[in-house]
Amino acid sequence: MLLKDGYFVKTTKFKNPEYVGDPLNIVKIFNDKEADEITIFDIGASMLEDNINYKLIENIASNARMPLCYGGGITNINQVEKLFSLGIEKISISRSFIKSPNFLNLISKKFGSQSVAVTIDLDKDKNNNYIIDNYVSQKESECINFIKEISSHKVGEIIINCKHKDGTKEGYDIKLIDLIYPITN
Repeated sequence: MLLKDGYFVKTTKFKNPEYVGDPLNIVKIFNDKEADEITIFDIGASMLEDNINYKLIENIASNARMPLCYGGGITNINQVEKLFSLGIEKISISRSFIKSPNFLNLISKKFGSQSVAVTIDLDKDKNNNYIIDNYVSQKESECINFIKEISSHKVGEIIINCKHKDGTKEGYDIKLIDLIYPITN
């Protein structure tokens, strides 16, 4: 679920966020459907790099009957500790890993590798090659090497968001799955 300005939204190719609903109401629906887990990406906090709405996260966690993963604006271990104290069971980092891969190791050492995920936003360039969206790396080989590097760290999960598929209702990028699965397994 994408969180922006206190509401869940949906996007198309990471643009034009549209209101989906109140987070607490949506969590109740997921409770009724017996969802296994909810991953929340606060895209507003991600852009601001440290504007985590702890009160809202606490309310969501206290109403959820399933594990929660949270990502967005996480830049230091104090934020991680606070999120876990509010009931989040797993955190996801992205830009913080790019800036300092050791941050992932610090979190894993303190809380266990099962409590941390790394999220990568992938897209396709004009030649249909995979690239890491909004990062320095713009070659498919660098993208694959970056995923290999993440796999070499103590990380519980790697979450791949495909910008070129986001909100399009075209399904998963099977070619990408076939490309990544052998290097992460």
